[in-house]
Amino acid sequence: MTKRLAEDPQKKAAILKTALHEFAINGYGASTDLIAVKAGVSKGTVFRYFANKATLYSEVVDAALDNVMNQADLTVWTESTDLVSMIVRATQYKLELAQRFPDEFALLIAVYKNDDNLPDGSGENLHRTFGQWTKENVDRLINPVFDRLKIRPELDKQVVRRYLLNNVKSMTERAQSYLQSHPDVKSIDQMTELITEIKMEMDIIEHGIVANGSGDDLY
Repeated sequence: MTKRLAEDPQKKAAILKTALHEFAINGYGASTDLIAVKAGVSKGTVFRYFANKATLYSEVVDAALDNVMNQADLTVWTESTDLVSMIVRATQYKLELAQRFPDEFALLIAVYKNDDNLPDGSGENLHRTFGQWTKENVDRLINPVFDRLKIRPELDKQVVRRYLLNNVKSMTERAQSYLQSHPDVKSIDQMTELITEIKMEMDIIEHGIVANGSGDDLY
């Protein structure tokens, strides 16, 4: 029986780092031959550490998520005083993170857009995993802000929370649709129009659509 060689952590890290850059630039169509050359390993070594290209891509996406989340200051979200300020603060901070992690953000935006170049099944599985990760982090980031909101006493907080999360889900789906219909978008700072709309919708959710003091005009 052939003895399996032990993995070299440095080689694996080099492959992941190189693959991140190549996938960020060229999408799933990036050449594994080029990844191997730039990582300083043989192509056989790439596929000794990663069963196939789809597995490599999936692990690179996981690494990109970890890289960003391990460095992100989540208090930008959780310590916001209201929903609108959360959107403003988070957007500004995401732009800063995108400058620090250009490859990670380029790749994650491609995944969010549901890259059509992925092999059958891989895209759906990866997008489903990414969607679950997004949902978990939406709950994690929004809940502290929600808990500080002054909800009208006659309203059931669980109903309000469900309403808010459904709206966030709708905004997320619209953002994905926007990215799919604007294939030239590669960074968050190119999404100003969409972000402005989402900010306004959060303002409507929190403050309604009727101007203060104008209620008497309805009767």
